[in-house]
Amino acid sequence: MDGTSATETLSVVIYEAVSDEDAARMAEITQLVNALLDDEAFQEADQETRKQMADEMFAEMDAEGYVKEGPVEYNADTYWYTYLCESVGGLSDVECILDIAIKEPNQVYSGSETDASCFTYTNHGDSIEITGFDNSVSDVVIPSEMEDLPVTTIGNMAFFGSSIISLVMPNTVTVIDDYAFMGCEALTDVTFSENLTTISFAAFSNCTSLSEVTLPQSVTSLEFSAFSKCTALTAVMILNADCEIYDSASTISNGSVLDASSEDVQQIPYYNGTIYGYADSTAQTYAETYGFTFAAIETPSTTITTVATTETITTTASEKETSTTEAKTTTSTEITTQSTTSSERNSMIGDVNLDGSVSLADSIFLNKYVAGLVDLSDIAFANADTNADGYVDADDALVLLKFQVQLVNSIPVVK
Repeated sequence: MDGTSATETLSVVIYEAVSDEDAARMAEITQLVNALLDDEAFQEADQETRKQMADEMFAEMDAEGYVKEGPVEYNADTYWYTYLCESVGGLSDVECILDIAIKEPNQVYSGSETDASCFTYTNHGDSIEITGFDNSVSDVVIPSEMEDLPVTTIGNMAFFGSSIISLVMPNTVTVIDDYAFMGCEALTDVTFSENLTTISFAAFSNCTSLSEVTLPQSVTSLEFSAFSKCTALTAVMILNADCEIYDSASTISNGSVLDASSEDVQQIPYYNGTIYGYADSTAQTYAETYGFTFAAIETPSTTITTVATTETITTTASEKETSTTEAKTTTSTEITTQSTTSSERNSMIGDVNLDGSVSLADSIFLNKYVAGLVDLSDIAFANADTNADGYVDADDALVLLKFQVQLVNSIPVVK
């Protein structure tokens, strides 16, 4: 590099829809790629050195069984690698692209629509559904039209695990489908369509850099786990007083703590931020039902920042909120201590890697076992039998992933 400002982008793009039980596998591949992206030596390297580092990473991926047997194709004009990821647990081979190009300033977000060539999509005859994205830019402005048709849907897993930082949706979009932005850990800013009606299951789950969102008045349905495990989320403003919010603490949550005190392992979701909405709205009912902090807004134009900085909450209310937060923290500490004691660590359903907790790492490890890449000890095998049928297979991997996104609240799930 010659000292000029530039943005480097590295990406894995999944063009085929994948099943739930293999989502963890895709996350693991993305982690390997992002490790290279985060390497300072890579960020400061010239194009030739970047290629050498990428070649070394592919050698490692091949050794670990990530890359399907056959050549990895490299395009010297676009600096793109194309390769197939080996199938895992019944997953069909997935075509991926790895972009190692040094981006010129004119390729970085400038406020204009992102070129349609960056997306994969389905033409439904009267509308367009976005089905994938190539991660070639970090600040995305979805076009309002493609092939002279309105873009109305962001499809299932369209941006799953993407490295995008900001997102602007056109007002033509009405639906965000399941898992659409799940695992977009760098995403910090989202501008929603003013005609958006539905945010579907786990659409923004595990978006760990997202700190605040404002849902427009058009949103009528916020589905299960829509904003679950968004660890940095502090403010959610819901401008539709009658929005249907799925009745679960995990619909909006920072994460969950594990309760391993009983035979079944259960997740207890928590949210330490504030939900903003109108008095007597469904947002207020939802917040009060699960003990979350609620703040009333007065006009549709009120912003999250304004509400958060005005002194509209009395001292008594503030003291109550502080007490609630401390109670949650104490509970979390007690549960963590329980789950990591040596007497319980080896007998926790879902703890496949025997680290004393149940996390995405266990789903990854279990998928490796299903694929025949690793072995399980007797204790790990017992912990992996999440459906209690005496066997460990792809069904158990699916149950564990559902537990991760809180589609099921406890394991084992007995057939």
